[in-house]
Amino acid sequence: MRLAHELVKTRRRTDGVQDSWQNVGVSLNARLNFDTLIPTSGNHAALDVCREFAISPCLESNVLLLHGGTAVGKSHLLHAMRSMARQRQSDGKVILITCEAWLIQQFTAIRSKPTEEFRENYRGLELLLVDDVQILNDRPITQRVFSNFLASLVIEGTRVASAHSGLLTDIPCIAESHKRLVLEISQPTVEEMISILARRFPNIPLEAVEAACAYDHRDIRRAEGRLNSFSFAEEIKNLTSACLSQQPSS
Repeated sequence: MRLAHELVKTRRRTDGVQDSWQNVGVSLNARLNFDTLIPTSGNHAALDVCREFAISPCLESNVLLLHGGTAVGKSHLLHAMRSMARQRQSDGKVILITCEAWLIQQFTAIRSKPTEEFRENYRGLELLLVDDVQILNDRPITQRVFSNFLASLVIEGTRVASAHSGLLTDIPCIAESHKRLVLEISQPTVEEMISILARRFPNIPLEAVEAACAYDHRDIRRAEGRLNSFSFAEEIKNLTSACLSQQPSS
């Protein structure tokens, strides 16, 4: 009953997508790879581990948990791991999925009872990557179900990596289970933020990038949003000027 109560939080998202669990995985974003991931003081320790975990079945642990604040590159690392795993093991089965999508699949399987088909999607996996595990915060029973699900895959030889935005104490059932590798990804420094966003917004003056990073020095995503607004405003300004210059003079 408690599991049903926790899963009902996801119920609205399943309306009209009863068969969504059959479409497993997040679409591949080719731009999110190890070549485009800029090393920082907050992620450098994780880079080599994630590269090795993506392709090696002989590590000390088959369970990797990335955790840290928002917008520190955890999702980028998961995408990069999937890209590398598929390049090195083209015949291996690799899935990247959000935890919310897994919840929808789980709820749909319980409601319509195609549980064997649901489990079949995950059998024989080389690598499973699960993003946004923080959606399980304050859902202890669902955490236990998810943890047991991962444990069953690990027993079959699947390597499992997940990413959580927040503290490990928010997901005790997951953080305390299995023999696992735990890596914390922290925020980049202001100087690193400037370097990252200057590459991402080459057409914006460096002074504007520096100002955005100084203003939002604890959150690169907010600084990026500020620069997106600046870029859009500049485009509107240039478009308006172009339109005015093409109007016939009176």
